[in-house]
Amino acid sequence: DEQGRTFVYQVTEVSSPIPQLGATAADQARAAAYIAPSAQAKLTLMTGWPAFSNTHYLFVVAQFVGRTQ
Repeated sequence: DEQGRTFVYQVTEVSSPIPQLGATAADQARAAAYIAPSAQAKLTLMTGWPAFSNTHYLFVVAQFVGRTQ
């Protein structure tokens, strides 16, 4: 940040691929849960899968660990 602190996060979850094309209601709910607002400090990366495609989503979640000065 502007004060020179580094915020540290640790990856805690990598989802299995979730279909985008032809997704069931359960698939859609599972994907929505990853991007829903949360009271926890976390980062969520959403990307397409497989490489150079977007037929599925893959989510990587990292939880806040702390910060350094």
